[in-house]
Amino acid sequence: MEHTMRAPPVLLVLLCMAMTIGQRPLAAVKDTAFLQGSLLDPGEARLDTEEPRSILWNSKQSIDPQRFAFSRDSPGILTVQSDGDYLVAVTMPVISVNTANNRPSQGLEVYINGQPAPGAIGTSGYIRNQPVNDNMHQESSVHVHLLLAGLSSGDEIEVRAFKTAAAAVETAILVASLYAEYIPASRNVFAALSEGPVEGVNLNPNFEEGEEDPALLAWDSVRNDSGFTHSDVSEAIGLAAGTYLLMVNVPMESTVQRASSGLEILLGGSVFPVPGGVARQGYIRNVDGHTLSSVHWAGLIEVDQASDLRLQMFRLAQAGEVRIQAGKRASIHLERLEAQSGIFWGGAVEVDAPDNPQNWNPIDKKALVWEESFLADTANYRVEGSGIRITREGNYLLLYHDSLESSVARANPRITVEINGMELAGARTATHYMRNSNQHNEATASLVFLLEDIAADDVLTVSTRQEAESGEVLIDVDQDYGAFLTLIRKESFDPGSIDLPPRVTSFTGNVHGFTYTIQNHAVTVDEESITTWINGTEVESRVSTSDGVTTVFHPFEDPPDPQSRHETMLVFLDSATERHEVVQSFTINRNFVRLPAEFALTASGTEEEGFIARISQISVIQSDAVHVHGNTIDGAERQLRGEFVSADNTPYLNEAGPTDAGDWQIAPMEVATVLNFEQDAAGAGNFRADNGAPDRPFPGIPGFHNEYDGIAAEFLTYLELRKGFHRLGVNSSDGFELEVRPAWEDVEGVVLGSFDGNRGAADTRFEVHAPQDGLYPFRLLYFEGGGSASLEFFHACAKVLCFRENRGTLAI
Repeated sequence: MEHTMRAPPVLLVLLCMAMTIGQRPLAAVKDTAFLQGSLLDPGEARLDTEEPRSILWNSKQSIDPQRFAFSRDSPGILTVQSDGDYLVAVTMPVISVNTANNRPSQGLEVYINGQPAPGAIGTSGYIRNQPVNDNMHQESSVHVHLLLAGLSSGDEIEVRAFKTAAAAVETAILVASLYAEYIPASRNVFAALSEGPVEGVNLNPNFEEGEEDPALLAWDSVRNDSGFTHSDVSEAIGLAAGTYLLMVNVPMESTVQRASSGLEILLGGSVFPVPGGVARQGYIRNVDGHTLSSVHWAGLIEVDQASDLRLQMFRLAQAGEVRIQAGKRASIHLERLEAQSGIFWGGAVEVDAPDNPQNWNPIDKKALVWEESFLADTANYRVEGSGIRITREGNYLLLYHDSLESSVARANPRITVEINGMELAGARTATHYMRNSNQHNEATASLVFLLEDIAADDVLTVSTRQEAESGEVLIDVDQDYGAFLTLIRKESFDPGSIDLPPRVTSFTGNVHGFTYTIQNHAVTVDEESITTWINGTEVESRVSTSDGVTTVFHPFEDPPDPQSRHETMLVFLDSATERHEVVQSFTINRNFVRLPAEFALTASGTEEEGFIARISQISVIQSDAVHVHGNTIDGAERQLRGEFVSADNTPYLNEAGPTDAGDWQIAPMEVATVLNFEQDAAGAGNFRADNGAPDRPFPGIPGFHNEYDGIAAEFLTYLELRKGFHRLGVNSSDGFELEVRPAWEDVEGVVLGSFDGNRGAADTRFEVHAPQDGLYPFRLLYFEGGGSASLEFFHACAKVLCFRENRGTLAI
């Protein structure tokens, strides 16, 4: 990050992040399929219907063709090639694209041959849109993981997404993932389904209040191998000593407002022998039709001696009846791991943030610190604080779960997974919504994901970041660790031994370009024959082959427009001279604003850094109990122009202007440091004294009436930007408008972001694209009515230059 400021840099947070992740070769895992997609049938990301719609696996199709078949003619279908049992795990991150006051909720279900599979439903995707608060809850995720028992060759696995509440409210899926693994009879497995508790139907007894016993789930087995002891319609599952993989799903429904039933894993009658053995994603609001939810858990458990395993449910929030969803069942999958080689299992108690390592809800993404390894194969893994170095190349199944609590209303930390600092598409979970009402202040998250083609010495991190409301989120007070991570090494198959033609295994299209990857088998790609097309026009692409995988990449010189849709085509011959033609479409889902190229100026190298500030204040409160500018952008602009007059038709004076002025005057002031203001120089927003960036008072405030309210101001500067994407942010109390404009008074600019109204200190973040290197003129309008006043302007990858009084040119 470059800057040469005379004071603390304006670039206080938001590390510059690469916008894409390099494409890795795809070598499929033995007996496994791993599919990813960002579209729903018939080909859009939008989810706005209760009718289940197939997820289309349009971006990745990595399969062992001896066990699975996949065709782009039916992109929502995975076909099994062998009779037997299959472990499946699905993750579907979702995001709100609606800013009204509503509560959309999303779900998914696994289907077999067009029918819902028992125990394979997840409904944890609740979102609380709240336009009055810019830190609104906009993201969630849906998960399910279980054993599909007794499948036959030719059976079709399909995952369908649907709305469970506020169906008409538009939301969208991000990158969804399906992991499917053939589980042979030689592996030691127990799997079962449940219709509810051993006694009654209520999953929400007042157990923690001491009024009722917990609800113990009764199980009917679908696979019960040697080493497990269980009688159907009973709660106890007998386990021998050993290490077990455990996955659980419990779908719930209720008409109670703000109910939340938690799950606990008991071993030998106690929850404590199972580290992190709780699941608490099951919030039910019962407004806008939100009556469905679910809890999920995935990880390892260690059994020291023969014990019974039980799962119990009890009340966490509002009292009332909660039951298994009508016509659905809970599911459990257990597998005893006969060897511990290739396994990592560890716990985290803090995040890599020296200023507040206990807060799992940081403004900027922070990695979790893995402080203890319960089980680690040192031939494969080395813990290095916040990173886990994987020392052996290969493929790894990742399982994550955590348990958090908070007194913040509507907090929701988002968990992501990175390799060498680059976030893996689809590897995220965001089910931590905590309402902090009716005792609902605990939540958990669960994730099952395949890490493909890890190179030796790659470093894995798991990170957390604020998604909704700011404030502290801590480890559940009843837990020793906040999060648990499991890695299991998986065997790859040799594609060269299979007498099949090459197969396109993945496609991605985004603002940077589009990429096809082709898995070579015994028959390979003829690289010289490759041609690529976009929107009917042939284009040049870069072609390379490594480890049997051919990558074809076409870069964009400039990014396409946001929300634009594009059709690509790949044509090639194989070594058997067979012609292949693959067509893929994609939409630019990234929202950004283009900076006009004609606005850019060339740096001279002698510019000073900082801002020119024009501050105004009218502290008078009108009869309707609001300040003169009315806390609006239009009103703030009028106040800066001096257009307001009092009730007796007398023009107001600028209280922040010259004290001897007889009319409306604004004296420009230089701000040589950063925009990090609070009316009393007290801590507000992201940057405060406690993290090394103390606030300063607004220039000219209080004005000559010794008041702090009724401010309208503008701040002028140049940002030196390199060609490419940049992330900007404004934290304000109250509102603002940021624009890029070549002449401040008479040329219309381009608005980049705004908040038109009254709010406490909160972020608005947005992204811009600079078409070329240069200096771009920015104007930040700010206004405040009553109460607190604060302002921060921050940027990831620019340095700030001062805008001088000789308007439109740089001071030399």
